[in-house]
Amino acid sequence: MRRMVRSGRKAHSRGMTLLELIVVMALLAIILSLSTPWLSRFFAGRGLDEEARRMLALTGYARSQAIAVGVPMELWIDTEANLCGLSARAGYGVEDKKPVEYQLGDGLGFDLEGQPLDDAGLAKIVFSPDGTIDPDGPQAVVIQDTREGREKKVEIALADDGLHFEIRNVALDVKETAPTKGESK
Repeated sequence: MRRMVRSGRKAHSRGMTLLELIVVMALLAIILSLSTPWLSRFFAGRGLDEEARRMLALTGYARSQAIAVGVPMELWIDTEANLCGLSARAGYGVEDKKPVEYQLGDGLGFDLEGQPLDDAGLAKIVFSPDGTIDPDGPQAVVIQDTREGREKKVEIALADDGLHFEIRNVALDVKETAPTKGESK
């Protein structure tokens, strides 16, 4: 039974009908299907930028650790496994209680063409306790999107002062440096 208002008319329901709900769901499905290709490209590009920033942060952390602990720190890069990590240089009697190791995101890879590698096939950037970076190690690390049809690359390169690294977008040649201690970004 329907309730009647004093004037004799039916009271209006305040909910949505099933038909209205189906129409709204269909519109949302169409909008989502049209935006999915754009969103996937957007998030893929963000992944490359995030990995470059993480690598830049790792270089800053390596330098800080070398200075704080008083032991050379090695930032190693394995191009085959797309891994990088940080450890104290062997032979200084320092045990790594929390070794740092990172895996690059899916579809991304390191490109160290022309950079020096050790006997194990690893590139090693050595940060000295005095804050300097070994000039014999890699001067730049390129992270590239290895998925088919994508050619975006980001370079993490030694800055002009030789004391820290900076991000260089290879296509645009834009620089972004890691803040030094006491400096805000």
